[in-house]
Amino acid sequence: MPYDNKNSFVLFSNKGTNPKAPNFTGTFTDLNGKEWEISAWNKTSKNGNQFLSGKVSEKRERKAYPSKPAHNQFEDEDINF
Repeated sequence: MPYDNKNSFVLFSNKGTNPKAPNFTGTFTDLNGKEWEISAWNKTSKNGNQFLSGKVSEKRERKAYPSKPAHNQFEDEDINF
């Protein structure tokens, strides 16, 4: 039987330096197979109880940035002195 990840989620510890950034980030796959992004913050209630507060949002497409060329893109003959 193949693995079914519907209706499940995963969270990873976020070790950024921004104090407003979530402590955990991850993804959630709903029953229809659509992926969502999850963000969670460590919080403390007025009574001193610790809990997680979270947000679920539609998964955004990440832009792929072109990699840097491994060599100089100009050939010697292209440079006029």
